[in-house]
Amino acid sequence: MNHEPKIRAVAFDFDGTLVDTFEHVIRAFEFVLPQYGITATRDEIQAHMGLTLHECYEKLVSKEAAAPAKQKHHDAQQSEELFGLITSFDAMHETLQQLKKRGVELTIITNRTQPSLNSILEHVGLQNQFAVVISPELVERPKPYPDGSLAICQKLGILPRELLLVGDTGVDMQTAKGACLRAAVGITHGFGSRQELEVAGADYIVDSLPELIDVIERIERGED
Repeated sequence: MNHEPKIRAVAFDFDGTLVDTFEHVIRAFEFVLPQYGITATRDEIQAHMGLTLHECYEKLVSKEAAAPAKQKHHDAQQSEELFGLITSFDAMHETLQQLKKRGVELTIITNRTQPSLNSILEHVGLQNQFAVVISPELVERPKPYPDGSLAICQKLGILPRELLLVGDTGVDMQTAKGACLRAAVGITHGFGSRQELEVAGADYIVDSLPELIDVIERIERGED
């Protein structure tokens, strides 16, 4: 018999999980890095995905140049060309509606800054869809630290074992594990590889958002 509580909320990473921002993000890096004399492959850039943008530039350029590089990145992403590259993943809206019908609270935990996030939420029609949105400005320590996940639990009045996290990078899986959440669900259509998700300790790995419904049903039936 499964004595675990029901899943009452899902925390979604944003980039690469709910929305396809791959080209939007990578091309901004490809625009900024040469300005600092840096040549990096897409694989080298992807290796840092999941961290805050500031942390990415600390690793790719330098600690001293991270702040101005980050601002150049933000400016580039606001261009009509790059902003127009953002799209929703298949069945994203439908999956979120199914979760709501099950009585599951929807939340976001992201290392994208709040102003940038708000712009994209509006762009893909997701404004006002989430009970809690945690961006790095709202916590002392961003992902992979547990602060954001625990803040979601506190705001919703739920236990960590009632929260499931869905993300596309190893950082997301580490975040779920560090907060002792019910499950870390990796999704393969984003920035991270299946191998990265496995190594980081994903409890489940799915290839698309609709598969999340089946995962929740399996967990609540105690099949795994």
